Amino acid sequence: MRRFARFYNHMLTRYRYPTQIATGGVLWCSGDILCQGLVHMAGNSDSEDDAGVGKGTDGVNSIDHQHTTILTKNKEFLIDWNRVARMTVYGLVFSAPAYTFWYAFLDKWSYRVFGKLPPGAHPPVPKLHGRLKSIFDRVSPSGTVSTRLLSDGQAMATSLRMWKIIGFKLFADCFIFDPLYLSLFFSATGAMEGKGPMEIKAKLERDLLPTYIIDVAVWAPIQTLNFRYIPVPYQSLVVQACNIGWNAYLSFVQHGHH
Repeated sequence: MRRFARFYNHMLTRYRYPTQIATGGVLWCSGDILCQGLVHMAGNSDSEDDAGVGKGTDGVNSIDHQHTTILTKNKEFLIDWNRVARMTVYGLVFSAPAYTFWYAFLDKWSYRVFGKLPPGAHPPVPKLHGRLKSIFDRVSPSGTVSTRLLSDGQAMATSLRMWKIIGFKLFADCFIFDPLYLSLFFSATGAMEGKGPMEIKAKLERDLLPTYIIDVAVWAPIQTLNFRYIPVPYQSLVVQACNIGWNAYLSFVQHGHH
């Protein structure tokens, strides 16, 4: 696992965009296969429940119910590879490039508004012994008091600016990028399925707003942590890793399993 992590980090450093795009394709492929598997399992469960509703007390009904249950449990799971291919193409051509470009652009945009953070990026968290030391320094005539207060002020200013940048990125991500991205998803995947403009429009009118509301609820906390702790080159990777489950949900919505 460590070897793979080192290899992937090397590829990401040397071939940033191709690596992130290839990663997006793999994760979109995995997400759709996961979605199909979950829908298959849910369908089996529903079929078993439906079969039990009409179960009678006579021998014939009991045999029929047992036979239905056996057929349902043994129902073969067949992956729709055409659908997987469409979702993988979407990940390679649309999703991964969009994420990769967006987070790099968002970082530059936020620093133009608020200015760059000083070296070290994140303000240091003082340790206990540092606080105790500052108490003893305050009673000495060495002049350490003003230096310590200046250091605290700089740390506070850096922390405030950092959270302003995070809030700015989060607002732009939720209210600018996400609506456009979801519209692109439903439009592009609908077009690949052969749907016409009117069908795509109807899909957007029906599913865009409910999906967007769930999107914000799911991604706002994830992105807050992502923007706070993860370096920019890896932010797209974190999103695409979390996207395995989210892509399964989008595929679920796109293909009408609701």
